Amino acid sequence: MDQNDGYLFEYLSYHLIEAGLEAELFSLLLNSPQWMLTKLSNSSINRSFGSDVDAAIARFKDPLQTAEQITTLVLLKVASWVSQHKIERIGDEELKALVWLNRENEAVRLAYLQPDPNSRVQALLAVQDAFREKNQEPPFTLERLRQQINAIPFPEDRATSLADLAWRWARHESVSTSHRLISDAIAELDKGLTKYDHVSSVFAVLTRVKKLDDADLLQQVYQRLLTRINGSADSRAYVETLINAYELMGYKHEYEQAVRSIFSLRHENNLYTNAFVISRLVDIESYEYALRAALEIENVFHKVVALGEIAAQCHKYQREEEATRSLDLAIPRAEPMAELMEKPV
Repeated sequence: MDQNDGYLFEYLSYHLIEAGLEAELFSLLLNSPQWMLTKLSNSSINRSFGSDVDAAIARFKDPLQTAEQITTLVLLKVASWVSQHKIERIGDEELKALVWLNRENEAVRLAYLQPDPNSRVQALLAVQDAFREKNQEPPFTLERLRQQINAIPFPEDRATSLADLAWRWARHESVSTSHRLISDAIAELDKGLTKYDHVSSVFAVLTRVKKLDDADLLQQVYQRLLTRINGSADSRAYVETLINAYELMGYKHEYEQAVRSIFSLRHENNLYTNAFVISRLVDIESYEYALRAALEIENVFHKVVALGEIAAQCHKYQREEEATRSLDLAIPRAEPMAELMEKPV
């Protein structure tokens, strides 16, 4: 179907009505996702999808004679609402529920009608999962899913979707194909590596690759994560992502090195970042290093806050002895400040 054929998209519904081909009209409007997508997204087509649906609804006369007529009319009413509201993002669980209720065609239609390429891919994958959970043949081929992923505008988002697809393909289809998909995802990541952004997308790919148990691919993605993080100006995001990477990869030494590099470049007045970086060291059982880093802070108030954060993190992990030790170091330093604040101005 040529999406540039304006006459076809503008007048086909009209000609079907004039020819009395109502069944074909209803099928076109309700069972052709690509027709709906093109009509809803192409502003150059004057005759809107909504107008086509309204014309189809007008073909029904009271009283309705059959259950099939009632069902078709209800679906057309839904399609009319969709054309007016362009449909909001429908949840993956709702789509899966439709499949389990044996309303597979409706689930597929709604998946195709998601408002942006990213949401559309995730919706299609959710429907695909539901079919597999029911031990039914999935409705979408690898080629069809790849076409939808290729429509996603940003390489980081394409990489995440390719990794999602790879993980699913490894579970149900071919491991070798899933590895090729991950290689494609890595190529997409490389297209945007100079931007030093979208760290979360790279980490999302890393988590999917971890499930594939391929050490070489895992290292390739991990190195790209480090490249992104090292160029980031957001220290908090830097540390948070590295904590997650440590938990995923088990790389304690690399994490500690990264925190040291951040801390050496920190701004003394950035109270939140100082406390955040130091307290998170406790998460990876680096209490002694966290304590040393806190005590090195020159600003007394910042030092006290950092020690308090360490104590809170230790308490969170029920390491009460270390929590008490941190408070014992914080309290004597806080008392002079308290006294100063109590003095009249």
